[in-house]
Amino acid sequence: MMYYVKPPNILRKSQKNCSALMSLTGRLPENLLNYEETPGASEAINKWVDQGHEVFIITGRPFNSYEPSRQWLDEHHLERVPLFCVDKYGRETAKQDYRYNMTLAELYNMTFDFAVEDSPAAFEHVMHFDNCRIAVFDRPWNSRAELPNDRFVRCKDWQEIDWLFENREITK
Repeated sequence: MMYYVKPPNILRKSQKNCSALMSLTGRLPENLLNYEETPGASEAINKWVDQGHEVFIITGRPFNSYEPSRQWLDEHHLERVPLFCVDKYGRETAKQDYRYNMTLAELYNMTFDFAVEDSPAAFEHVMHFDNCRIAVFDRPWNSRAELPNDRFVRCKDWQEIDWLFENREITK
């Protein structure tokens, strides 16, 4: 099985007056290397890889953020995990044929049984994966978002995410 995991390094300010600025500057390639790691993320992800699971980091970041994102992941001991940039939000206007870029159609053709997500705007995308348990990493920008269904489980930290991963089977 394959697992879809969001980058563990996103830090955003929750104040409304900063959100637009953070949205623009936080995704600039030169700023990505300054993010701090979320405690427990690389340990949990590496544990899953060590157990033989296929783990992918799939982000909606712009395609031009691939290199600094890859560098950040490598510096935080996630060099074994492939990274893909998916145009989830229709921002990419030019066709770019890089092996690490992916269309939504390509993403939807994949199969996952576990995902970690922190963006309510991306909930619709992970809903395409049948029988996929989704850990919603509880962050200030998503704390009031309604979870779409019982496959989505809010987790306060990576310890809870790892527990959910180990107990991910969905009962019907």
